[in-house]
Amino acid sequence: MRAEVPLRPPCQGEISSSCGQAPIGKVPAAEAAVERLLQDRGLDPECDQQGQRSFCLRLPDRNNFRSALQEQNKVGSGGAFFVALLLILLAIGAAGLQV
Repeated sequence: MRAEVPLRPPCQGEISSSCGQAPIGKVPAAEAAVERLLQDRGLDPECDQQGQRSFCLRLPDRNNFRSALQEQNKVGSGGAFFVALLLILLAIGAAGLQV
């Protein structure tokens, strides 16, 4: 089971793990292996009601600042393409009027 919630420090009886630069959720094989290992140890995948022998894979939220920059770059490149296309069409139209 996956639940995308903000990471917080672990409480008593909880374990937190990370994989350096690449979160576990970015590598599906690693995520599946961790889930399988925990199930093999007798833990149940339970995010809604956590009991004594349960686990819940919590993935970090997306970095909103980085996402906003990526979206801004997409809009900027799309705008530049539109302006270039408009200038080409104007140039073709102006050339047609001169003939």
